[in-house]
Amino acid sequence: LDAGGFALLWRLLEREGVPVSREELGAALTAATGRERESGAVARRLAVLKKALAKWPGEIESARGGLCRLVSAPKRGA
Repeated sequence: LDAGGFALLWRLLEREGVPVSREELGAALTAATGRERESGAVARRLAVLKKALAKWPGEIESARGGLCRLVSAPKRGA
């Protein structure tokens, strides 16, 4: 992962199980990269992050209202 991807992962880990807004993730991305983010940058970085974590048993879930949540334990019955 690059600095931006790591920043998103770190923010999600800090709030594990709790929905995080794309604005908050965008702020973390901006702080990590030191520059303003482009439109759609958070969505693109989340897609790359999800792919990088594909073999991990947890997941990054999308929640209502444009929120994301990191869930480290596999869902029951899955």
